[in-house]
Amino acid sequence: MHKLPLRAAFLGCGGIADHYLSVYRDLEWVAMTTCIDVDLARAKRAAEAIGTTTRATTNVADALGADVDVVVINTPNNLHQEQTLAAFEAVKHV
Repeated sequence: MHKLPLRAAFLGCGGIADHYLSVYRDLEWVAMTTCIDVDLARAKRAAEAIGTTTRATTNVADALGADVDVVVINTPNNLHQEQTLAAFEAVKHV
């Protein structure tokens, strides 16, 4: 079992992500560490909505680092399989 809070990376910060971002932000047992999007400005807006310690990046590999336990995938559906498999290979929850 992981130590709480679970450290989460938010992959994909557009579209429906606006709804889910606030849900994860408000969970006491989740710490959002990283917001990742192909559009850096969008990733920065999402990170700012979460808090000052959340980093923003365009690099998907940042979701697979040692400081992440969970990857929340909000990208277009055609990217889910590839991103989920990469997260599993990095021993992350999805």
